[in-house]
Amino acid sequence: MKIILSLILLLVVTVTPVYGQALSDATGFVHNLDVSASGYVFPVQVVANFGIPDFTFSEEEKTLTLFVSSSLEDNLGEVILPKELLSGNLTFSLNGDVYSPTVNENQKISFITLSFIGSGENVIEITGTTHLSGLAHVDPVPSAQQVLEQNDSASWELSALIIPMIAVIVAVIVAVLYMLKLKKSTQR
Repeated sequence: MKIILSLILLLVVTVTPVYGQALSDATGFVHNLDVSASGYVFPVQVVANFGIPDFTFSEEEKTLTLFVSSSLEDNLGEVILPKELLSGNLTFSLNGDVYSPTVNENQKISFITLSFIGSGENVIEITGTTHLSGLAHVDPVPSAQQVLEQNDSASWELSALIIPMIAVIVAVIVAVLYMLKLKKSTQR
């Protein structure tokens, strides 16, 4: 009886269900892409079971290109695309061929569900009919030179405050030491 129970327990532990799915097929990686255009930065978020080692944005062509790297055959991803970056009639291509993913939209974003077959390197292009619309709501990104100038002026302002404070502290310490020396010399 103990042998039968042990065999049943062993079978339950070692035999996997037929309907099991590999965890890697269902795992989604979050890719936060900061797309720069005309001095603005737009956050594009991609959650997918594939990697995105690189991307480009062409203002002239109104196209966001995602370079995809996948070790899986069945690829699934979701893209949250701000309408301020790309909007209008969105068209898609996968490796140069016309592609039709599922697209849901609201006033601020396009939510794109990508599902395609093919491991290895793939290229997804998202093209809009309008781009960089409604920029009044987006603060421009300062240039690297402006950031350096702000840091330099802030450090000068800080040093302008610190140097007098140090001088006052040193003067107080010297005065206290002098007073203590005078006090000791008068006590003798």
